[in-house]
Amino acid sequence: MNIVQKINGILENVMKNNQEWCSDHLLEIINDILHMASDISKKQGDETNSGEQQIPQMVYDSFMVNFNHFFTLLGASDVQIVDKAAANILAFIHFSMVQGINQNQGLVIKESHLALILPAFKSEKTSVCKNLIKSLYWAMSLKKNALKPSSKNTSEIMKVSEKLLASSEDKSLTNTAREVVKLCKSILGT
Repeated sequence: MNIVQKINGILENVMKNNQEWCSDHLLEIINDILHMASDISKKQGDETNSGEQQIPQMVYDSFMVNFNHFFTLLGASDVQIVDKAAANILAFIHFSMVQGINQNQGLVIKESHLALILPAFKSEKTSVCKNLIKSLYWAMSLKKNALKPSSKNTSEIMKVSEKLLASSEDKSLTNTAREVVKLCKSILGT
């Protein structure tokens, strides 16, 4: 697990020094390790030993220190970094749903994150929009500690979602956007 701490240290240094040039590579490495750990967790019970069974939770918990960095990187000038940051946000959400993973209390999308999320939709890259709208849907539909945006932010989320509905041909994206519009209307009381 020493490699995870080294990656965390490198990303922290990159974030302090605003070095976008290597962020996309780090984000890709983190995403790959998260997916490998998720795969281990999914096949647990087959042929995994007790040491392997602890790896997914250790990876999830160790990388969680980077979760807020992903939101900051949504404002990067390089669309590849924005894309990978959005993918990592959703990867953490998906990972938290894997059976046997104890969700970390740091896995939460807050009102303050919306100032970083909403402008990222302007990239109009399908994968960015899809990952972010799915992340917002998850956050807004939680039974406990759901994201309850201000009226202004709820209206902005609804506008973004309606635009995605009108302009995207990606069925998964439009289905999620439709659900987000319903949640927004419920919050706004319309």
